[in-house]
Amino acid sequence: MRREKLETAAVVCRVAPSFVRFGHFEYFYHKGEHEKLAPLADHLIDERFPHLAGCPDRYVAWLKEVVERTARLMAQWQSLGFCHGVMNTDNFSILGLTLDYGPFGFMDTFRQHHVCNHSDYEGRYAYGAQPDIGRWNCTCLLQAALPLLSKNEEEAGKIASEIIDAYSGTFSRAAIQNWSAKFGLRESKEGDVQLIVRFMELLQKERRDFTQSFRNLASIRAMDESSLDTEYGAWLRDYRARLRSESSLDEERAERMNRANPKYVLRNHLAQQAIEKAVLDDYSEIEALMKVLSFPYEEQPEMARYAEAPSRGAPQIEVSCSS
Repeated sequence: MRREKLETAAVVCRVAPSFVRFGHFEYFYHKGEHEKLAPLADHLIDERFPHLAGCPDRYVAWLKEVVERTARLMAQWQSLGFCHGVMNTDNFSILGLTLDYGPFGFMDTFRQHHVCNHSDYEGRYAYGAQPDIGRWNCTCLLQAALPLLSKNEEEAGKIASEIIDAYSGTFSRAAIQNWSAKFGLRESKEGDVQLIVRFMELLQKERRDFTQSFRNLASIRAMDESSLDTEYGAWLRDYRARLRSESSLDEERAERMNRANPKYVLRNHLAQQAIEKAVLDDYSEIEALMKVLSFPYEEQPEMARYAEAPSRGAPQIEVSCSS
């Protein structure tokens, strides 16, 4: 098979409850085949949103849920350092699932503007841009679904605006919940957002590994009074004080944090090693990755090397739609 070069072809079976995307609705809307929107929506509601079947305002309720699911998915991506390189509407699941693996990846060194797709020259789908792109895609879906909302164009637009206005609030609530879990915080208190933002700024400034940095936070001891005369040391003092403010118990908190912060993710250099061996008919690395990534939150001492970041100075592996 030829994409960017001659490559060994493979058959990949992707499994999902549904492969209907936002783009399916846009297709019928922009072709002027508006009469096909309702049958498609009804099929999805009957099959995947049965709690809404028969509701008089089922299309409004259904679209609200799709937008909410998408907002929560974006928050989940952010908290795991996951980047989807082609966030077009035709790649966005109507069920709020992660689909269409191609140019995607988990960040190694944290960068707010990390771009995982080498053909995304302007960084449209950079890590930090993903929440806004998710909102934009929901806006496109609602535009395509206007005929389902009301026969009156002005009324339909008003309903769509009310639905999309809920996106930001849903995302923010999911995001703070996810980040709080990663930091081991049980309660939400004033100053938490600033504490989290300061840590992320330090990760970027000091070029720290995203996954390892969060996993290592679980080992922090709230009552430890040792300090470092650095920016990180100042942050650490504030973090420990924050933990003490809710009487955080180290062992219990560490257990919770390790359920929120994976130890193993599919890093690009690991995938590349597996590909290179597979080309030579050696599938041992693929099997090893399947094993370790089946339990990403668990300590697996015999698989410790799969938790390591790429060596400093190693060239960054960029992916594309052919990857």
